[in-house]
Amino acid sequence: MRTKNFIVPHDFTDVADIALEHAIATAKSVGAEIYLLHVVSKQKEIDAAEKKLNDIIATLKSDVKVIASVRLGNIFDDIGDFASEHHAELIFMGTHGTQGWQHLTGMNALKVITHSSIPFVIVQEKTPKETGYDDIVVPLDLNKETKQKLAIVANIAKYFNSRVHVLT
Repeated sequence: MRTKNFIVPHDFTDVADIALEHAIATAKSVGAEIYLLHVVSKQKEIDAAEKKLNDIIATLKSDVKVIASVRLGNIFDDIGDFASEHHAELIFMGTHGTQGWQHLTGMNALKVITHSSIPFVIVQEKTPKETGYDDIVVPLDLNKETKQKLAIVANIAKYFNSRVHVLT
């Protein structure tokens, strides 16, 4: 049986750290591993980015396996592609204001999300509660692939004793 994988794109901002916290809390409930991903535009940026990711991982106080990954490319194509290549179940991504990763707000965030066939959990500046999530909202388009993701939602909801709201 293949290990479940989550992806957390990280741009070294606080909101990316919060997305990682959400991914860790959820990974505990389903036994997933996390790929902490940073996308760079130049080959010479890879080593520094790997060091920063490994520094973040070294500070974590969790049993969840987190793997540093740096990819050469652009966020619009490579986050979704990386997630597909690693058979990710979910992508946890933080959104923020006018600093950080190419100003990832509004249409830019939408462009990243719509390029991927993998579902996203979008996180802002609120850390997960110790008790998890009271409510989970799932937009559902009734495609076969989307229905298959409901098993993940069911596991998370069961673990955290959450209410699930399905939107069609």
